[in-house]
Amino acid sequence: MKKTNIVNIDLGEFIWSLLEQWKCIALAAVIMAILVPAALSFYGNYNAKKEAEMYSQLATLTEEEKLNTLSYDQREQVINALIQKRIVDQREEYNLNSIVARMNVSDLPVLQFKWVVSGSKDDNALNAAYGAVLTDSETVAIVKSALDSVYSETDDVYVTELVTAKTGEAVELCIVIPEGTDTAKIQQGIEGRIDGIKADLTADFGAHDIKLVSCEETRIVDDDRVEESILNDVNYSSFKAKYDALRLSFSDYQIAVFNSIAATDDSLTVYNNSGLEFSAKRLVIGFVAGIFLYVFCYFVYVVFSSKTRDVSVISETLDLRHLGTVSKYSYKGFAAFAHSKLVYKLRHKKTAADTNIERISNAAVVACKHNGSKKVLLVRPGMKKAYTELSDKLASKIRKDGIETKCIGSLTKDEDLTGYDSVILCVCSGGSEYAELIDTANVCDYYDKKILGGVFFN
Repeated sequence: MKKTNIVNIDLGEFIWSLLEQWKCIALAAVIMAILVPAALSFYGNYNAKKEAEMYSQLATLTEEEKLNTLSYDQREQVINALIQKRIVDQREEYNLNSIVARMNVSDLPVLQFKWVVSGSKDDNALNAAYGAVLTDSETVAIVKSALDSVYSETDDVYVTELVTAKTGEAVELCIVIPEGTDTAKIQQGIEGRIDGIKADLTADFGAHDIKLVSCEETRIVDDDRVEESILNDVNYSSFKAKYDALRLSFSDYQIAVFNSIAATDDSLTVYNNSGLEFSAKRLVIGFVAGIFLYVFCYFVYVVFSSKTRDVSVISETLDLRHLGTVSKYSYKGFAAFAHSKLVYKLRHKKTAADTNIERISNAAVVACKHNGSKKVLLVRPGMKKAYTELSDKLASKIRKDGIETKCIGSLTKDEDLTGYDSVILCVCSGGSEYAELIDTANVCDYYDKKILGGVFFN
């Protein structure tokens, strides 16, 4: 006979046990759904109050005094981070406000003008002069007036990015046109400027002619912008990663000094107790945490409990024949609340005591006759009071078939087993201990008494 002290857990029985305790699981989930948001709110308010007090103290100091409260190395780190923050903020502001930054520079929609200048002694210089004038603030104003209304508040510096000129044998003006731009308005405004520009430049370059060769909408790949965009993205990503790493290495006090210097308002010195915040996210986290906590605690209890929990103790731990299982709902008080009677009946509908004792007694009689046993001990270590009557009923049915049966609690080496041929072991869920069952099996080995099988009372 294999006698091991290893606890075997039947996954199916474990899941059924959890389903049976669904009320406790729900109760634990509701309690945690309240406690988790409360704990997070308390922790958040405590930290906010602590930080506000720290910032309030720093608010009375000058920047130099704030920095001087740090060690030399910490001071250098904070100064470096402040410099890097300025660069990061500039880049973030550019990405947020730049029109070109939000467009695909490898497929830019543009409005292209092309003029040919003639009659001047130095056409190249004249072309360059036209290019410079055509990209001035007046052109920027014309373009801005033609943009969609969503860009009405855009700073002129970002509109200037839309206008570029190229000069050589001809004067080329290229204007990036975001969606919604009134290109006809731009064309009218630019062409209306040419006569005025020509008059101004005649004074410097002498009489000359300028002729509009083409004005068309097209799409271009701006190789310079593409290359610059890729390079900037790579460099910025690396720079931002280093900046974030530096910030993460700060102590709490360094963070307070950094924030108090970098802040643009007094919000950091204000503490508002937000009270308990029961957001949907926190409630869900608490609810799920309650379920997992209960399942984990029950699993630990089952693993480390000395009491038997499922039928595997008979077939696997003791290596005995399983004669059958007798089930009866016997919970009272809080245990009755904890264990759902409906789920219990669904779980044990095939092993109900009213129908299963007869079948088990028949199996026990067959085993006795096969072994030639006429006197049998029904050993029931740790049997709960609620199941004692059922085991007596089982013994009575075995006696009716002519086999003398005696019921005893635990079996020790002092027990008088004279005249008894074999043993039937009754195992009680939550009552019989593993060690006691193994001791019983060892005593049977000691007296050379065969255990015909085990009956599980659940």
